Amino acid sequence: RLSPEAATLVAGLRLAGRAIIIGHHVFAGVAESSWIGVGDRGLLIRTSSLHNGAVMWPDVIPAAISPALSSSAPLVSPRSMASTALRNSK
Repeated sequence: RLSPEAATLVAGLRLAGRAIIIGHHVFAGVAESSWIGVGDRGLLIRTSSLHNGAVMWPDVIPAAISPALSSSAPLVSPRSMASTALRNSK
């Protein structure tokens, strides 16, 4: 499980080409949500939409390497790219 803050950071870096994701995909819906505690549980509510400039984030930001791949798969360095992830509250 990934918090909205962590999902925003990881997905933003991946979409900017500054990181790779190993393991599981990141869902934009999580990054665009807020966690509200209710008793000993809580609600995850989608409260915004994220985009890089004029391009909306995809619904799923895929992992570069999934657990199903061989551990000998080479890691590729992410390219450096200037980009910002903007959060627009509605």
